[in-house]
Amino acid sequence: MMGLPPSALVIEDDPDINTLLCLLLTQAGFQVQAAADGDTGIALAQELTPDVVTVDLNMPGIGGVETIHRIRSITAGHILLISASDDAPAIRAALAAGAGTFIAKPFRAREILSVVRDLAGLGS
Repeated sequence: MMGLPPSALVIEDDPDINTLLCLLLTQAGFQVQAAADGDTGIALAQELTPDVVTVDLNMPGIGGVETIHRIRSITAGHILLISASDDAPAIRAALAAGAGTFIAKPFRAREILSVVRDLAGLGS
């Protein structure tokens, strides 16, 4: 008997990137939920306890670092920071808050899939 598919939560305020990440993760076999801001993402993380969470660094309202910090206090799931920002101190703060990996935008679909599969223990 097979278990449930891994779950993913995408927290991204850019609708096009949000849709792309959801599509990639769904095609990779994840059950995916999406949020366009940190507050919604934190609420979904509490409800779903996802296996993998992607978080944008710069979002309206609660930013990525605080979102990661709060999600880390809720779940031990893997957190992937995805951002176009080159703000090294903010990236370091996000990693210190609990993100395990950073991927810069623009990203390649193959890169995202490889990382989330590894994080979820699915291999490439």
